[in-house]
Amino acid sequence: ITYRLLQEKVRIEKPIPMSNASGVEEMKVFRQEQKDSADKSKATDLISLKQSAESGKNSRDVYRYFPADKKEEVYQIAVPFHGKKREEVTLVYRYKLKDTVYLYKDTAAFLWQFILPEQKVEIRNLSVRITLPEKIAKDQMDGYVSGSAYAEKEESGNGTFRITAGKLGPEEALEVALLLPNSLFPDGRKTIEDNAKGTIVSNMAEWEDEATRARKEEDLKFYGGWAIAVLSVLLSCGTGLLLYWKDRRKPGKSGKDKAKGLPNAPYTPAELGVLLHQGKIGIREFTATVLHLIQTGYLELHFDEKKEGSLIRKEKNGEEKLRPQEEYALQWLVAEMGDGKELSLEALNRLLDNYSGLHRQRTLRWEDMVNQEAAKWKFQESGKKDKAWGLGVVLIGLLSAGVAGFPLKNPRAGILSVLFALALAGYVLSLKKTSESGMFQIAQWQQFKDFLRSQLSGDSTGLPLAIWEQYLVYAVPLGMAKEVLEKLPDSYPPSSFEDGNLTILHADSRSWLLNIPSGLE
Repeated sequence: ITYRLLQEKVRIEKPIPMSNASGVEEMKVFRQEQKDSADKSKATDLISLKQSAESGKNSRDVYRYFPADKKEEVYQIAVPFHGKKREEVTLVYRYKLKDTVYLYKDTAAFLWQFILPEQKVEIRNLSVRITLPEKIAKDQMDGYVSGSAYAEKEESGNGTFRITAGKLGPEEALEVALLLPNSLFPDGRKTIEDNAKGTIVSNMAEWEDEATRARKEEDLKFYGGWAIAVLSVLLSCGTGLLLYWKDRRKPGKSGKDKAKGLPNAPYTPAELGVLLHQGKIGIREFTATVLHLIQTGYLELHFDEKKEGSLIRKEKNGEEKLRPQEEYALQWLVAEMGDGKELSLEALNRLLDNYSGLHRQRTLRWEDMVNQEAAKWKFQESGKKDKAWGLGVVLIGLLSAGVAGFPLKNPRAGILSVLFALALAGYVLSLKKTSESGMFQIAQWQQFKDFLRSQLSGDSTGLPLAIWEQYLVYAVPLGMAKEVLEKLPDSYPPSSFEDGNLTILHADSRSWLLNIPSGLE
């Protein structure tokens, strides 16, 4: 028997029900020790344990045999052992029990309890083989098993009876009744003047019928638990997908007239990103903010003779018109990352190249400020009905988990339902639904995007490059800034980009803009 230790110092107990035997002899107990713990395929040694009348504190490789329950005639082999928690130790028991077969007028009966109800231990991979002294026909042997609904029996027909069980719970036991011809045991116990076969068969058959019903009931609970879990998972996933697609409905048209320029929207490029991406802003919106500060004259792009660039802060009247998130970005970039007056483009590129890692606390603070400022435009609405519906499904999922895990005794199915229900709860609580006003504004920006593409499709756009600079900063959150930068040179002569009044579209800036890490993709 292999035991798994639940604590370091234990007393391993092996009960023997002596009520069905007249005595025991030739008892030997061994501890199995593997020669090479790294290679389980190698042979093992059996270390013989010595029988001791008492178990001392420092006892090792000894065992005791004593009556544990005199009234029930249960004896016990006890082995003290000191090891590691969760360690496995294998003990081998060998002994002969005398007069274990009852001889009745109509049958010989071997009745034995291999696992007692009082043991209350969990057992796995149990195997019992009962071999008769002589081979007999299969129809001469009747074997029955009771105490565990999932114990299986096998009558091979050559005088061998097998019992196997993958798992026995602490509340289960294992008892066998084997009915045989009296002729096999001429020197057995004195014959009992009674016919016992019918009673034994009736009692054991009744138990096996109950075990069959119990197995069917357990199987029904098991598969019922998984069925409930699958339905719960499908309901959670379906609800999540429905809410996801419901909020991603196509924006309606803002009007019959096509866009002829920037929409009349008093918000910054970063706030436009909040509208378009439901508050999920990042490097694109931060890049647009930097370009907006350059385009509006708060920062100046400067390149030296070596073409190494920097951003120089410019003092400008009316700086109070900047939004708090723009003031924060300006102060952070120049005063903290730079020397108070300027910031090298190399340092800015390092920030953009590792936007989610480098200075993460700063970028999160900036994103929070943008979302707070965008809240006044009411791009999103609470969506109370959708949230109530979603949380109702979450409650159904949790109730399903409770039913699967407890009444149906399928904890794995219950855990699966809980995980998907909690995932749906997290999604529903963070759900942001675009308002009707927001959908209308998205439609306006879609028209502006179409307007930009129509302007870029001809040989000449007819728009001054200074206007294109205004458009470019809003093209960044729209996801077409790189397209604008690549196609503009096809519509303007190179000399147009040498204009000293240009900021971000000046010829010197082109190489840097096209290579901003991920910001213009």
